[in-house]
Amino acid sequence: MKLQLSAMRLISLLLIIVGAALQLGACSSKQDDVLGKWESADQTMKAELFEDKTLTISEMKGNYSITGKWALLTDGRIKVDLTVSGMPVPPSMGTLKGGKLALSGGIFKKQELVLTKVGK
Repeated sequence: MKLQLSAMRLISLLLIIVGAALQLGACSSKQDDVLGKWESADQTMKAELFEDKTLTISEMKGNYSITGKWALLTDGRIKVDLTVSGMPVPPSMGTLKGGKLALSGGIFKKQELVLTKVGK
């Protein structure tokens, strides 16, 4: 009886570990999709998201650049906290769909910024 109970606990523990590993794998795959260089279709804006969870969004002409941090949420959305002229602004939220990253809210409240991935 004790042997059966120990075996059941071991199987339960293994299932939990496998489930956690699958979740981590899915997150890292999604993170890999987010990392890299992005550009707007009209080629006026560009962004780069780095492994250390920082990002830079800048105008292609180089007139200005804003920095911040990003986080992949459990529901698949991307939270972006930006700093403009040294001041934090309300967070923006991003969605990743079909190779496009769409940012809205925060400084993108009036107009969504849609970017296409152009490189790692």
